[in-house]
Amino acid sequence: MRGMKLRVFDSWEAAAAAEVAADALQPPLERIRETVALILRVYGVTQEQLNSQRKKLRINIISRG
Repeated sequence: MRGMKLRVFDSWEAAAAAEVAADALQPPLERIRETVALILRVYGVTQEQLNSQRKKLRINIISRG
């Protein structure tokens, strides 16, 4: 969220196009990090709390065919 600026657009389409262009320039890994940080803020959990929890679930992937 660094370097945030307030921008005014003439239409919703121009705003959407600018958002798509900005997303295309951002590396995918950075987008994932920002998404995880947002989810942690929403639920009021810190990264340290998340890392200190015991792993409770297992995911088994079964392929058919």
